Amino acid sequence: MLVSVIVPVYNTKEYVPKCLDSILKQTYDKLEIIVVNDCSLDGVEEILEEYKAKDKRIKVINFKNNHGVSHARNSAVKKSRGKFITFVDSDDYISKNMINKMVKKQQTSNCDIVKCDKFTIVEGENKYQFGTLKTDNNHESYIISIPMIQAQLISRDIVEKIPFPDGNIFYEDLAIVPAFALEANKIEFIEDSSYHYVQRKGSTMHQNEFNSKLLNIFPALDKLQRQFKIKGKQDFYYKELEYTYIQHLLYRASLRFLKYDNYADILPSINKVISESYPKWYNNLYYKNQMDIKKKMFCRLISLRLYKVAKRLMRRRIYE
Repeated sequence: MLVSVIVPVYNTKEYVPKCLDSILKQTYDKLEIIVVNDCSLDGVEEILEEYKAKDKRIKVINFKNNHGVSHARNSAVKKSRGKFITFVDSDDYISKNMINKMVKKQQTSNCDIVKCDKFTIVEGENKYQFGTLKTDNNHESYIISIPMIQAQLISRDIVEKIPFPDGNIFYEDLAIVPAFALEANKIEFIEDSSYHYVQRKGSTMHQNEFNSKLLNIFPALDKLQRQFKIKGKQDFYYKELEYTYIQHLLYRASLRFLKYDNYADILPSINKVISESYPKWYNNLYYKNQMDIKKKMFCRLISLRLYKVAKRLMRRRIYE
């Protein structure tokens, strides 16, 4: 079975060799590797051409203008031929058996999606593991897990049905990845941290200065909600969608916005969305059973508009 590996690249020259080497060393070798150079300004194209000459499985797409990661991924999907697709970011790397393990799981279970765990790498060290929040239902587990496109083997039919949102935006994964569950007949998980997610200070979601694209979380969640509504599954997966809003808007987005001086202009919008969409969010079972007491307290502080208290706690590094 041919697997397409899609690698979008933008100004990650120092990381690309380790990323591509980890893909080329996979024990599963029936791969096509599509690397999209999204108009990088760091001279990475020379490295990409060297790798392309070294291994015929590598194809390179060069853009003359920067379009953003969503466009890069969608373009690569259109060029790909694999029955299944996996995405690897150019500053990350994967264990040599990752694709082989996922392919074996797919073939033995005949599933549409296989998802494995991740390690987050901070300043060169494994800091913590991205696991999956397990429930008795794999579709529910998939929806409430961290919505990152990486570390998955996904049927190309699903990726084609739900493309990444257009534009150079943030939160593109959140907008669509949980909705993949709506198109999957069967989902399987591998409790193995084969994907290594490198957290860089200058990366998209870890910038010190406020970027207005962080506000994309609002339309991203709207898009996600609409997809469940179109499929008639908004009520069926109500508690999972509610927890997604709690986890990514009320908690993570609030925590991120509190880093910036203009947080008082943004956080009321979070309160408004939560109160209108999920007014009794505090009764959510995942919130009660999956979130630790510190996160619950933070969510309560934000919901009560006690932003300054939440910010003081954040400065004391209670929340990171």
